[in-house]
Amino acid sequence: MDRPNSLLLQHFTLTPALSLREREQDRVQQQLRPPMQRKTQRGFTLVELVVVMVLMAIITAVGMSRFASREPFAVQGVADQMVSGLRLAQATAIAQRRTVYLQLGASPATLAVCLDAGCTQPIAPPGGGNWLIETLDVVLASGLNFSIDPAGAPSFATAQTVQVSASGGGSPAPPIVIEPGSGHVHAP
Repeated sequence: MDRPNSLLLQHFTLTPALSLREREQDRVQQQLRPPMQRKTQRGFTLVELVVVMVLMAIITAVGMSRFASREPFAVQGVADQMVSGLRLAQATAIAQRRTVYLQLGASPATLAVCLDAGCTQPIAPPGGGNWLIETLDVVLASGLNFSIDPAGAPSFATAQTVQVSASGGGSPAPPIVIEPGSGHVHAP
């Protein structure tokens, strides 16, 4: 039992700890050595850098293919604007205490909000311009004309669905549903 302890003690006595000054001298000597003779090397190898660059190129190529086509974004953008426009038309009817008429054009997708059925007195959207972004490649499944009374209720008795899609097919946006009675507009 004494033997392992004595070996341990002998080991520590044979290899004394370096003083602070000796450690500092060793560090300075290591820094003065030529780069190839230093004990520790920092940085990345050329192979590691090339591998990282190849991985970044692959990720970029896959990611860019997702954003190459603007069609899904245009379709969803028109659908979002349609929902906002329909809700704003309902709020306008309630706020002005008068009937507001809406015309949804199918191809290209258009939305007109008017004070009369013939749409000779259109209501401009808050920012001016058009109610929907002008894009020829987005269409509605069918046109729809209806009114919203001063209480906010639409003129139809059953729920109406508006489908926004790209003119060349593609994936459509979720359908927009306009509820009868309440006039609630939502896209599930």
